[in-house]
Amino acid sequence: NSENVEITIAAVNTIFRCETEDETFRNALDRAVETIDRQIRKNRTKLEKRFRRNSFVPDIPAEDELTETPDVVVRRKEFQIKPMSVEEAILQMNLLGHQFYLFTDSETSETCVVYERRSGGYGLIVGEK
Repeated sequence: NSENVEITIAAVNTIFRCETEDETFRNALDRAVETIDRQIRKNRTKLEKRFRRNSFVPDIPAEDELTETPDVVVRRKEFQIKPMSVEEAILQMNLLGHQFYLFTDSETSETCVVYERRSGGYGLIVGEK
């Protein structure tokens, strides 16, 4: 029998989140706190560097890079879409440990998605109106 702990912390423009599982609640909680602490330190370091390297690759994936998914929705998730820069969206995606992140571009007010490319770097999808 194992205990699960999920922690989500909504800071000013950043969300820190983790899920842990362990034999006891206290162990799971300790691991979750360590994970959140590590995310906060990682965020601080990334903000200090502020994407000095040119890690963003504005490229849309080729059709053959997409994989088929089942056509049954098994989970629906709602969250507030906040205006932010592309760099901030990439940082938020990495902090959450996700492969993509939906956001509103603070410069253009368009809904966009940043994602990790299998070949490295990041991609940006911009919706057309």
